[in-house]
Amino acid sequence: MTGIKGQDSYTLTWQPVEHAKEYVVCIYDGSRKIGETIVTGTSYEYLYTNDTVRKTLGFTVTARENKTLTGEASRMVYNTASQSEWVYQTPMEKSRKNASVVTTGEKLYVLGGENKPVQVRMQQHSSIFMYLMRNPKNGQQKQI
Repeated sequence: MTGIKGQDSYTLTWQPVEHAKEYVVCIYDGSRKIGETIVTGTSYEYLYTNDTVRKTLGFTVTARENKTLTGEASRMVYNTASQSEWVYQTPMEKSRKNASVVTTGEKLYVLGGENKPVQVRMQQHSSIFMYLMRNPKNGQQKQI
C-alpha cells in the first residue's frame, strides 16, 4: 500500500487481493481509530477535516470477501513520508536501551529503544555470538 499527500487530502492505493469483494480502510490518530470506511476499488481518498488537517494520521487496509470472511490488516502507512518507511543505517552510532533485537542470517537488527551511555559490541566465537558490554565509567566488560 502506498499513499500520496495532496493539499487537502491523502490518497491510498494498493494491489487487489484475490477473492476480495471490498476493502476496509481504517484511519488512526495515534493509537486511536478515528474512522473506518468500506471501498470496493483499490484506492481511497481521505479528505482532511478541521480536526485532522495538521495531524499525523495512520491508515490500514483490510481485504474482505464479506463481513465474516476478513483478511489481516496491512501495515500502517502514515500521511508523512518519514514515519511510514524503515530507515536503514550502519554502523549503529549509539548504544540503545529498552530496544528489541532480532537476528536473521548473520545480521543483527535493533528496533526502537532509547540512547544508552553504555558501549555494546558483538564478537563471534565458535559460531556462537557473544555480546560484551563495556561500562564507560570504569572500563569493565560484562558478557551478556
